Amino acid sequence: MSKQVSWNLPILEEFIRIGCLNEIEEKIIRKHALGYSIDQIAISLDYSRSTVNYYISRLKLKYDEAEKYSKIADGVIVGSAI
Repeated sequence: MSKQVSWNLPILEEFIRIGCLNEIEEKIIRKHALGYSIDQIAISLDYSRSTVNYYISRLKLKYDEAEKYSKIADGVIVGSAI
């Protein structure tokens, strides 16, 4: 996920489906897509900042993998904003 992702609901749902995210990853990516900062995510989920950063690093790797199998990389999946 080296580039900035323009999150909308269809892209988010496709990534969650294709990326096989676990429950924690899904909670974090949903808050991230809503524009929460690392600190806001950590506070709202009662995780440390380093835990959130760890999961965001994992999510970036999973997103890069998911791009290979979906049109999310092309921005083709469009719909209502989150």
